[in-house]
Amino acid sequence: MRESILNEKSPKPNDEIIFSIIGDAELLWKQTFSYLSDNHNDISINWKYSECGKEWFCQAVKKKKSLFWIQIQKKNSFSIGFPFGDKLEPIILESTLPGSIKNEFINAKKFNTTRYIAIEVQDSEDLENVKKLIDLKINN
Repeated sequence: MRESILNEKSPKPNDEIIFSIIGDAELLWKQTFSYLSDNHNDISINWKYSECGKEWFCQAVKKKKSLFWIQIQKKNSFSIGFPFGDKLEPIILESTLPGSIKNEFINAKKFNTTRYIAIEVQDSEDLENVKKLIDLKINN
């Protein structure tokens, strides 16, 4: 079982806490949120504490629709998970996403009609894929 880093209910995560954990990934974190504000400024970002999982996660929402979740599960990185319904399968498979991400989607366990793509953001290539997934999610 994985151990969450942000597992204390108090304090709520803020930039100082987050950046002290993600270290070298701070620039990627800032670029992710800069991309959102520059291209999709109608998205709200909310930190939530899961009593069940005993961890904090960040949820991005547009008009009550969850776009993605961000988790910090280990030092020097963060992960972003995107839920996609079955209707988006052809769009994902025809996209310019790498084959590894497409395969992750195809092989992901379904929860009702939803499958998840998760990316551990560690470099600029990961960030570019996150941007593509954000755009896919919002535009479809």
